[in-house]
Amino acid sequence: MRRAPGNRRRVSRWAEAPAWVVLAACSAASAAWAVGQAIGDRWVWSQVLYWTPAWAALVASMLGLGAAGLLPRGRRSRVLGTWVMVAAALLSAARFLRWEVGWALTEFPSEDAALTVTHWNPQWPGAAALESGRALSTILGDVTIVSNPGSILRSAVADDWVPPGWAVRDHGHFAVVSRLPVVECSVLLFTSVPRVGLVWLGWVEVESPGAGRIGILVADLPSNPRLARGAVAEALAALVPPALGGRVPDLVVGDLNCTPGSMVWETLAPGMDAAPPWRSRGWMATFKRPWPVLRIDAALVGPRLRWRRAESVDLGIGEHRAQRCAFEPVS
Repeated sequence: MRRAPGNRRRVSRWAEAPAWVVLAACSAASAAWAVGQAIGDRWVWSQVLYWTPAWAALVASMLGLGAAGLLPRGRRSRVLGTWVMVAAALLSAARFLRWEVGWALTEFPSEDAALTVTHWNPQWPGAAALESGRALSTILGDVTIVSNPGSILRSAVADDWVPPGWAVRDHGHFAVVSRLPVVECSVLLFTSVPRVGLVWLGWVEVESPGAGRIGILVADLPSNPRLARGAVAEALAALVPPALGGRVPDLVVGDLNCTPGSMVWETLAPGMDAAPPWRSRGWMATFKRPWPVLRIDAALVGPRLRWRRAESVDLGIGEHRAQRCAFEPVS
């Protein structure tokens, strides 16, 4: 028993050097991540940091806290390292709880919601079109929007999974399956922007008995991870207003290829909001299935609608999870 203090001191001295290395590495990683969150995805270098999932930053901060605990007590460096890691843990936990996981536990409220909308990007399914359609049929909303639908709504395939009497509109780049009357459905924009890439926008307007006439802007934006989203936002600032031609969307959905809070969100859907975590359910990341880590598909609502529920759903096929949303009108 008398040797125990000496053994603890030897263990502490043995662990001190690796602990310093781990603490320094975690502190640097946490600081870089925090800088990325503050700056956003304006430039490529900050975008890499901004896209790093909050759970990864949280793991790094917890490792740093463990390493700080191995350092000799009473040293200022240990105290400072501990507080830095606590701050990093709080910041990353807050972002994780805000954007990456939903808190709601109840099932999707499809029966009493005024409007339900589903969006999915199956990425041009060819041979898998029928399988994709059957998978999508399990979570159809009042309005279902399919980005890059491929052959999923070709007549022979659609007849198998689209409910009888539902409206179908296929514009190639996006398609709509709707239980509600479709007032308008058109491609607003399809263009290749120099140094940015392909951008397309679609417009869907439906008549909902519970929410009235609802305008939905559908978007698909460049996916190149080496392209700064600041450049995409600048292109959208010039393209979107004339494309909308005075239309004001109540909902924006699509594969926006950016993470929550992006500059792209502010440019494409100013003043619109994603579902709060208490209205979301489960793991919210959508890409890359089956183990998604990035929430790059978005659903954003304007002031005429109020969130009831949002969730991402693994359909068992494709690289994206689907989005399922429920709303009620704001009276």
